[in-house]
Amino acid sequence: MGSRKMNCRMPAYGAIGLLLSANAQAGTDPVNFARQGWWNIHYVTFDAGNTLCEMTSRYSGTYFNIAAVAAGEGQRNWGIEFANIDWQWVRDKSKYTITLVAPDRTIDLQMVGGSNQSVFGVVDKEVVDALAMDRKGKLVTVFNGSELLGRFLLDDSAAAIRDVVHCTDAHPATNVK
Repeated sequence: MGSRKMNCRMPAYGAIGLLLSANAQAGTDPVNFARQGWWNIHYVTFDAGNTLCEMTSRYSGTYFNIAAVAAGEGQRNWGIEFANIDWQWVRDKSKYTITLVAPDRTIDLQMVGGSNQSVFGVVDKEVVDALAMDRKGKLVTVFNGSELLGRFLLDDSAAAIRDVVHCTDAHPATNVK
């Protein structure tokens, strides 16, 4: 399949607020939900009643997380985070354009820096689908401008994403307005 470039802007504050505020609220310790290859799927339930379901992989010190929060009526708000303790260039609340070179397209994500050397962005389902691979050996390469941030094998990512969907189905939104 040919390369196709997608530009993904962060949606309105509502979706970002739900995902970011979920991370800031007090909640349970992470609970293991499933494992697919080297993807760990777990969830955290926050005091407000919402549950964040997340798949995490780590390679060479960099964490790659794809998360979802149930948004009611079978809908989900999706987010992607990359984190590395050595990323001293990341500034809290600063904006970054992070480029993902996925198997069949290039995706520019507008992301926000976190205080824990991470960048986070809310994405749509099309971006998550572009990272879903059932085949072995497919990579996503991640850049900040021309700086390589990491390469991640997408083996079993489709199964892990399905587990995140099952997790959000098992933990529906209780505080959606």
